[in-house]
Amino acid sequence: MNTLKFCIVFCFSSCIYAQELQGTVTINSESIGQTNQQIFKTLETALTNFINSKRWTEKEFSAQERIQFDMFINVSSFNSNRFEASLQVQSSRPVFASSFQTPVFTFKDDNFNFSYTEFEPLFYNASSFESNLVSLISYYVYLMLGMNADTFSLNGGSSYFNTAQKIVELSQQSGYRGWNQSDGRKNRYRLMDEILSNAFQQFRKIQYQYHRNGLDSMHDNIAETKESIAKTIISIRQLDRSRPNALLTQLFFDTKADEIEQIFSAGPPIESQKDLVIALNKTAPFFSAKWANIR
Repeated sequence: MNTLKFCIVFCFSSCIYAQELQGTVTINSESIGQTNQQIFKTLETALTNFINSKRWTEKEFSAQERIQFDMFINVSSFNSNRFEASLQVQSSRPVFASSFQTPVFTFKDDNFNFSYTEFEPLFYNASSFESNLVSLISYYVYLMLGMNADTFSLNGGSSYFNTAQKIVELSQQSGYRGWNQSDGRKNRYRLMDEILSNAFQQFRKIQYQYHRNGLDSMHDNIAETKESIAKTIISIRQLDRSRPNALLTQLFFDTKADEIEQIFSAGPPIESQKDLVIALNKTAPFFSAKWANIR
């Protein structure tokens, strides 16, 4: 009887609490013409298990709170155990009182290069550089955790961003590109530098307002919520004027462009719609075709 009771309690607890992330890693090696695909399949499984199975925080996540993610690794060169690749990563979270998943973080890393031997164990050490592959994956895990936390509470992701910043610092002497300020305009150093900078506190406030005061209230009053989201987006124009060509501004629209189009191209019109379209075209002209659908 006691054993049965223990099993029931254990299973119930496992259903309530889960790891922080749930998603898949996909590796594409078609461009290199490699006939033996086994190492890519092994790595794909190893990375997926590494991210989904590890406890990355001390916070308890319910199964419904787990951060959904997709990582797509496109291998452009493979020689012995050395990989040259790019990474496309996206994470999302549920919108309150709905079945809708809203994208929170989207980023493409063109310097996702690493060494890996098949069946090599993946081990994250917070105080040292173990391998570039582990550092890369761990960096993006903590970025996803931080971005997600910022949508639920103002500056809620700071501890996760600080951990990601520590990974940057530990990796800077590795010789791999992307960890240093001089490694091009769009690199991991610059992304963390902007996120933690006082000059970009407005961006983190926007993240919170857009999601918590916006999308999560959509079930109450659609028109009021659209107005709130519009004003939040318009405020990005102020940030863009003071910090032109910011990586975080680009990241926001790469993540949210499709969603913004969907929100404002249907449903009840709002008073600030004209101002919204003007701000969008000035701040993110690359997506002007989408903004043309907002009427």
